[in-house]
Amino acid sequence: MNTWETIQTHLEQAIKLAPDYTAPRYQLAVQLLEADLLPAARQAFVESISCALRRAHRLVEEATNSRQANDFFKAKRCMQLMMGENRLAAKACCRLGTIELAHGDTKMAREQFSSAIEFDPACAQAYFELGQLEQAAGRLVLAREYYYKTVEHEFTRGLAHLQLSLVITADDEFELAQNHYLIALDLEPGLEQTDLNIRFHNIR
Repeated sequence: MNTWETIQTHLEQAIKLAPDYTAPRYQLAVQLLEADLLPAARQAFVESISCALRRAHRLVEEATNSRQANDFFKAKRCMQLMMGENRLAAKACCRLGTIELAHGDTKMAREQFSSAIEFDPACAQAYFELGQLEQAAGRLVLAREYYYKTVEHEFTRGLAHLQLSLVITADDEFELAQNHYLIALDLEPGLEQTDLNIRFHNIR
C-alpha cells in the first residue's frame, strides 16, 4: 500500500469512527484534490461543508442550553468550536472555488468564494480570490476593495499587497501604490523577480 492509499485509508477510518466531525472529511477532500481526483474531491468538499453546517448547528444549540444552565464556560467553548466549523466550511468553499476556476466557471467560483466569506468573514483567501476575479474582469474598484479586505485579515500576504499596488496605480495614486509595493517586497522578496516588478520601476 503506497503513501496515498495509507492516508486515504486512515482518513476514511477516522470518518467512520467520528462521522460528525468535519476535519477528517476536509482532509480527505484535500488529499483527493492533490491526487488530481477532481470529481471525488468536489464531492468530498461538499460533504465536509454539509457536515460543518450540521455540527455548527448542534454546537449553537448546545451553547444555548449551556447558557440557560449557567454553564458559561461550556457555552463559550461550544461557540469557539462552532467558529472552527465555520472556518473549515470556508476553506472547503475556497477549494471548491479553485476547482471551478480550473474548469473555467468563474460564476460558480465567485459564488463559492462569496459563500466562504459568509461562513468566515475573516477568510483572507476568499477576498483575495474575489479580488483576482474582479481585477481580471476590469472591475478595479471592486478588486481594490477585496484586496484591502485581504490585507486587513492577513497583512502578511505579500501577493495581495502587490496586486493592490497594481490596481491603485491604475487610479494614479502612485505614492500609495508604492507603499503597498514595498510592503510586498519586504514580505516576499522573490516577488521583485517577477514580470510585475517592471510595472513599478517608475515608482521606486
